Amino acid sequence: MKLISPGESDQPDASGPHGEGHASYAADKARILARLRRMEGQVRGVQRMIEEDKYCVDVLTQISSIIAAARAVGMLVLEDHIRGCV
Repeated sequence: MKLISPGESDQPDASGPHGEGHASYAADKARILARLRRMEGQVRGVQRMIEEDKYCVDVLTQISSIIAAARAVGMLVLEDHIRGCV
């Protein structure tokens, strides 16, 4: 077993053929960024709801939407990874 120092990673070097400079999600980059920006707006909306003491069920509904959107973006990146890197 190799001990990992603080700041050190046990992940492979990202400078290889599928690391830095290689993005299998390049074809979907615009869609991914649009979804992330939409999520960013949703998060800001939830922050505003909390500041304004909105009803907790409404806040939870918005948080659930953010979680679903994050899963969808993650699946899109994963699908692109499987198609392009595996």
